[in-house]
Amino acid sequence: MFRSLPLLCFFFSSVLLHAEVREWKSADGSRSFKGEYVSRDGDEITIKRTTGGEITFAIEKLHSDDQKWIEANFPIAPKVPESSSVFGNLNFGDTHDAVYEKLKDGTLVETLPEVSVFGSMGLTDNLKTKVQLGGLDCFITFGWADDDTLNEINLKTSAISAQLYQTKLKEVWEECTQLISALHGNPVQAADLPDSAAIPAEMAVGTHLWKLENGGSAMVGITRKNSGFAILIRFTQESMIPASDSSEE
Repeated sequence: MFRSLPLLCFFFSSVLLHAEVREWKSADGSRSFKGEYVSRDGDEITIKRTTGGEITFAIEKLHSDDQKWIEANFPIAPKVPESSSVFGNLNFGDTHDAVYEKLKDGTLVETLPEVSVFGSMGLTDNLKTKVQLGGLDCFITFGWADDDTLNEINLKTSAISAQLYQTKLKEVWEECTQLISALHGNPVQAADLPDSAAIPAEMAVGTHLWKLENGGSAMVGITRKNSGFAILIRFTQESMIPASDSSEE
């Protein structure tokens, strides 16, 4: 539902603008004609002339003011993630090459390692994402199945000091749980923020668990490294069992 909202807004604005008759000028401004915008296909535009008939031509042949109007009202729609996507446009089962190619579009991570270090073990570096979580830098790592396909995505924020555990960290933790709940519904497990002293060094304590619509699980938790604490979000192809259920077995 949430992924469709931008496209619906784009659709309704397009319907309203289709009825607008405006004057279109050539690139050098020496010629003009009146007509209604009909459609855009990449770098080409189709216009219905008031004198009759439709014409299709390259947008670059229009005046810069007209080009700006087109870009403002009818930009090329961004690629919508596949319905089975787990994070961004990444899917469980993607090969190493597929993940690398998807990351190359520049929408998810800031920089990529050279292809020469993209070997049989897959992308192993902490890659900094372009989007922050609660104002904190975020880093992404991947897990790979025995057949070298993607089966896990981990997001971890930069570390927060123990002094900010009950303030800044708690705020970001709450934002993360609300965001994933908005995308995947109510969690099957939800716990309070654990006491910082209860988190072992170099370990993660999960607080929330979701079942993904197309299989797999999502988890939010807290991890500790030395004296700092970070938010951990894990997407895994594994069907994880809520702690309450596992304790009953």
